[in-house]
Amino acid sequence: MDQHHGRKAATDLASCIAANKPVLLMGAPGTAKTATIESIAAAGGYYLEVVIASAQDPTTILGIPMPTADRKYTEATMPGWARRINEAAAQGRPTILFLDELTSVPPSIAAPLLGVVQSRRADGWTIPAETRIVAAANPPDLAVGGWALEPAMANRWTHIDWPAPIDEWVGWAREQGSAALALIADFIHSVPDMLLVVPTDIRKRSGPWPSPRSWTNAAGLIDGTGDYGIARLTVGDQAADAFVGWVATRDVPSVESLLNGTAELPDRPDAFVQAIRNLAKDGPTIDLPRTVALLRRAATIDAGLVAAETARIARAGHIAGIGPLVEDLQAAGIDLLSIAAAQSMADDASVTR
Repeated sequence: MDQHHGRKAATDLASCIAANKPVLLMGAPGTAKTATIESIAAAGGYYLEVVIASAQDPTTILGIPMPTADRKYTEATMPGWARRINEAAAQGRPTILFLDELTSVPPSIAAPLLGVVQSRRADGWTIPAETRIVAAANPPDLAVGGWALEPAMANRWTHIDWPAPIDEWVGWAREQGSAALALIADFIHSVPDMLLVVPTDIRKRSGPWPSPRSWTNAAGLIDGTGDYGIARLTVGDQAADAFVGWVATRDVPSVESLLNGTAELPDRPDAFVQAIRNLAKDGPTIDLPRTVALLRRAATIDAGLVAAETARIARAGHIAGIGPLVEDLQAAGIDLLSIAAAQSMADDASVTR
């Protein structure tokens, strides 16, 4: 994802709001369009009126025709959302009308909005000329019952192609007080292309896939269960596997740093397991005495894991020098011969397959 593009979009949005020009954010679902507008409104002290455009009909836009007191005429009532904007403006507050889900509105319903967007009025009512008008929409092929904007509607807006705002989302995620969300933010910071991946296969768009919203939902599941893999329920298998793999290897010290004493065995369980496996695989070829010393220390934490890796070291031909480690494991009640035999059977079985 182009970071410059994200910053430029945010700058353009601020410019349109400052200039009081109707502005439409077009972007994939779950890319924080609504959240961005809410944040801008809060920061600027605006009264924000959110109108879900796809939930409207002509009467909720133009008002319901009602007879006058003398019953000679009818006049349209003012919709509640327009009344609230006028009341806020009368109190001296700046106002924003936010039309959400614009490409889910069929043309017959969008038509009554034309006057609102262009002139801030309908037949029987107006809202202040100073009211900023902002809209958000998904591309028609990604919207619910998506409709392309008719020329008369499209021509009324300044258009911003809204990307997934990586830097902004990562910063926000790290400040939410969620351990899982902060971890996901670190992952996205290291692999930014994983923040938003809209499937090219239309059928897969109906399932889980990564977006700022679905990653945020994944964090809630992880915080509640402690299971990183549960992220697949919201972001899909591919993204979840990448995240789980990243979690498993982050903060894992290199074999060299362990052997030369510049790093210690990690405390985090998944990192500890990976470090021991790396050490058992690579350590003997570098420094067997130091490897044995580290594994003896690790055996006080997880003797079973160390025993399995020690058996692999022995089977690789590194017998001399591991005696003290074997004695430690035997004292812990672990039968290395049985473990080695089980590994050998498993290896033989995999070869015959």
